[in-house]
Amino acid sequence: MSIPVPSFPVIRSTLRDDATGELVVNDTSYPIAGDTINRTRTGVIAYTASRARELGRPVRLRATEPGGGTFDVAVSGDGYVQTLNPDQSVDEPRPGQTRLVEQGKCRTCGGETDVSENYCAFCGTKDPLSAIVTPGEHA
Repeated sequence: MSIPVPSFPVIRSTLRDDATGELVVNDTSYPIAGDTINRTRTGVIAYTASRARELGRPVRLRATEPGGGTFDVAVSGDGYVQTLNPDQSVDEPRPGQTRLVEQGKCRTCGGETDVSENYCAFCGTKDPLSAIVTPGEHA
């Protein structure tokens, strides 16, 4: 069985070789950065997973990697990333299926955190894997 993934919200990310990039959510652009490309990518997945949790369903992400490769995926609230099917759906998890999700280091304390966590279990930081650069902050 499959789960349809609506086209809203529209989330796009573009990563550059220097681990910076742009996250665009419904035409609003946010600068993103991390100390590695993987950390920035994990931050994008964590953001998209948080939107999926808010909506109670998978959310689409169009991710453009350094070098120009573009991938259309869906991210579930638990952080599970799947390639979209041609009909813009994703396969429903099978009973007992293990779903591997990204982990990253909290931006404050460095503790290992799943992309599905809203707060760091070690230090309590909200959005511990966020890659969005706020004014006055440096990567």
